[in-house]
Amino acid sequence: MGASSQKNGISKILAIIVLALGFAVFAGLAINILFPVSSDSVFIDPDVAEATVRGTIYDSTNRVLAMDRPVYYVRIDASRVADPVSLSRVLSNYLNASDSLIYLELITHDGEFVMSGEINPDRTESLSAFFLVNGMADYASVERRFERIYPAGLHAAQVIGYTDSSNIGVLGLEYEYNSYLERRAAFGEEVTYGNDLYLTLDLDIQYLADYLISETLGDSECRAAVLITDSVSGEIKAEASYPWFDPNLGESSYARERINLIDSLSLDDSALLTAFKVAAVRQLRGNSTLVYYCTGQDLCDGTAHGEITPEKAWECPSAVSMWMSMCDTDALLSVFAGLNLYEATPKTLLGAASAVPTNQIVRPFIVSKIVSHDGRLIGMNSRRGSDSPLGEDARLLLSTLLSTYGGNSIITFEGQYSVFVYADDPAIAEELSSLIGQGLYSLNLDR
Repeated sequence: MGASSQKNGISKILAIIVLALGFAVFAGLAINILFPVSSDSVFIDPDVAEATVRGTIYDSTNRVLAMDRPVYYVRIDASRVADPVSLSRVLSNYLNASDSLIYLELITHDGEFVMSGEINPDRTESLSAFFLVNGMADYASVERRFERIYPAGLHAAQVIGYTDSSNIGVLGLEYEYNSYLERRAAFGEEVTYGNDLYLTLDLDIQYLADYLISETLGDSECRAAVLITDSVSGEIKAEASYPWFDPNLGESSYARERINLIDSLSLDDSALLTAFKVAAVRQLRGNSTLVYYCTGQDLCDGTAHGEITPEKAWECPSAVSMWMSMCDTDALLSVFAGLNLYEATPKTLLGAASAVPTNQIVRPFIVSKIVSHDGRLIGMNSRRGSDSPLGEDARLLLSTLLSTYGGNSIITFEGQYSVFVYADDPAIAEELSSLIGQGLYSLNLDR
């Protein structure tokens, strides 16, 4: 009895499985009838942009500092060229290369390659037609590429930087904003364009700084740097560093030419952090006057500094401590957090100076004052732009940052501009500072 029941149970299960399979087959046939699939259906590759164009970099007056330009080359399979002599003569009429150079390239390659000479943009269509008419279209073609050029040449070269042979940023803003300037190839468009970058630099002021450096140094091998900022907003209008290099030939330049002195000169951490502390205090205290009379007590170890104002704050730790005690601690921490210029916690600024490495503050701060944030740079952190929480204290902060460079630096205020000058030779720094002051005065009159 038990064995018979077990067999009946197995039979029922098998029957259910057979019915399910039958239903599946029937459903499949029905779907094929209702929704027939073409036998020649194939996968279609998505339509991806054939090229990507890197975003253009502009100065504050919309003059181009860096841009991509289309360049045309010949891609050819040299192994299929029957008469390299005759072809060289023909191609020399289209390329900016001699027939002898073209011939040498053809006989030294045994496969497909891109010829070195550029094609005259006005003759690309006629050259393509030549390949087609002469039965060469399957192994010779016109290829378009985009290459980076820098119309301003050496001016602000260390700031702007340059790209490598693959058009990837390797120095300066080209490197720091690489993912912003260069977008991935998108779907459904022939060319994908990157985002444009607008700087606070003013080429007129930049030219002035570079010209006066050249005139002052002459044949000297002395290093020099000039930083000119707007006294109110803190925006950088010119950043010059000598020796220079041409970013159009960036990969063949020397390492010492690519160094930006504004970034590389040593800074004292305690003075640096003092600058941020005083700027925060002044922001919280509004326009109230901050004056401290130092008698050498408290943190000054017997050194009497006399009357201390924010401009001399780095000389007297007691003054900074007193001013900070006048502010709410949470409010101070909130201001420090708003600066967004370092990876350490905001509380670090209230403690030991060595807790925040200098290089985590200086370069981001400089970059924040050279990139425009007036709404055209969508997606960037607006707190790092000209509307920074530092407000009108930007001049004080920059001055304090730069004043720690040592005896060979000079800071002056020329009308609406704050000017920092550095040179290895103090006499050259003094002469250069005087000339820039006169130059800015004349430039403002001309404007």
